[in-house]
Amino acid sequence: MQLFSVQGVLIWYPPVSVSLSSMHICSHHNFLELQVLYVPPPDAQGRHEILRIHTRKMKLGEDVDLGEIAERTELFTGADLEGLCREAGMAALREDLSASSIHKAHFEAAIRSLRPSLTKTEVDEDAAAAIHGPARKN
Repeated sequence: MQLFSVQGVLIWYPPVSVSLSSMHICSHHNFLELQVLYVPPPDAQGRHEILRIHTRKMKLGEDVDLGEIAERTELFTGADLEGLCREAGMAALREDLSASSIHKAHFEAAIRSLRPSLTKTEVDEDAAAAIHGPARKN
């Protein structure tokens, strides 16, 4: 779980491993005085930028379309996308230890082998908690 406290603001971003509806994390860590700011998972444009950052030192084949990969990786966090790029590189090396570039097929294999850290339900619950506050349990 990624939590940051800066000048009275608690910031969390996915993947969040604690149900935000319980908010016990705030009371446990004396964050009751803090304002909570939720940062949603990246949208397609954000994922594209993250992919560009993590592939900037990689030689990509002409068949690699980072925009298409970004569209196909909904619910992937920045860390998930970093892992995807690393796994695509490893797939290229498994295929040929002297590989000089990473191709679409390597990204395809990586996408098939990885799952996003988030689920739609988690994102919806976290977004609702950010808008309406945590659900109260009696």
